[in-house]
Amino acid sequence: MGKTPMGAVELADASKKLRALTGGDFPCLFRLFGGFKAHRRGTTNRERMESGLSATGENAANPTPAQDLIELACDRERVAFIFNPASGQANATQREAQIQALLQRAGLRCGLTETTLERGAGPLAQEAVRDQVERVIVSGGDGSVMEAAGALVGTGVALGIVPGGTGNLFALNLAIPTDLEGAVRLALTGQPTAIDVGRCNDTPFVLMAGMGWDARMIRDADRQLKNRLGVLAYFWAALRNLAQPSTAYRIRIDGRRLRRRAKTVIVANLGRITGGLQAIPDTHPRDGYLEVAILRAESLIDFAGLLWSAIRGKMREDRRLEVIRGREITITTARPQPLQLDGNEAGETNRAEIRVVQRALHVVLPSG
Repeated sequence: MGKTPMGAVELADASKKLRALTGGDFPCLFRLFGGFKAHRRGTTNRERMESGLSATGENAANPTPAQDLIELACDRERVAFIFNPASGQANATQREAQIQALLQRAGLRCGLTETTLERGAGPLAQEAVRDQVERVIVSGGDGSVMEAAGALVGTGVALGIVPGGTGNLFALNLAIPTDLEGAVRLALTGQPTAIDVGRCNDTPFVLMAGMGWDARMIRDADRQLKNRLGVLAYFWAALRNLAQPSTAYRIRIDGRRLRRRAKTVIVANLGRITGGLQAIPDTHPRDGYLEVAILRAESLIDFAGLLWSAIRGKMREDRRLEVIRGREITITTARPQPLQLDGNEAGETNRAEIRVVQRALHVVLPSG
């Protein structure tokens, strides 16, 4: 048997460290990329092996089994790490240092690519796709995750999530750990799962789209308020907008036509809201359906009653909420209403055309 190349020793050490970090269960080692174009490779180890060269350029037509395994593992998956320093209430410098420390503990190097006002998570994720990255990890709030998810829909590139925002609705709905170490471990080592997404006026969403009251709540819970109150900012904004009158909605669900006067209409792929409450029952990200929730809450008493139903898991029985399942939904109003997608403002409209796209996004999720 030939001598083990020097690179194999380093990778073997990294493998041991990654096993220590992940409890011994990981699918492969990762070649990590951040600042994608700055880290382009020339010939990869896999390409060298196919052409009969070793990682150092020497002939390796008959590599040892250990060498073959290590080199294939090294190049099996390319990863980009996007970091939003403006999200959440925690110190961004400290959060970034903690992530880097976790990666270093695993014996891996990764430059975090930071979002800016000019280049958000969406454009960075698109750039990663062009660079043939296979897994994009985002550390930021729901806005950053939504942007990246929209760029990755239909590409086959997996999305890993390291929650770093205020609400972290993606993590709550998809059972992703909210502690930093657990989230990084999952993002690096978990297996991608294909889930459904919705499209609203041709813009993708993963969690939900809403018109009316809930979109006003999202609009009024701005960054300044969230910095002061945290998740309570959403409840404050919800109460503030209760005085707004209900709206007449015309709704079509798979050809069925409805007229409803309601505070808000939400079309959900996943139904947990701030605080982890299951506000919309029976949602599942892989069933090929969306749940249309028509909400009637005219007073503070109604709002408190809905919260109590959600806390007790009794939303199906609450008369103030009507839920209908469908695949193609159109919602129209006489006057433009505010619209939100995945907890982010999406302007105003008097017509929302929504449909489900099955298994269109690959997300790294916990097993089981």
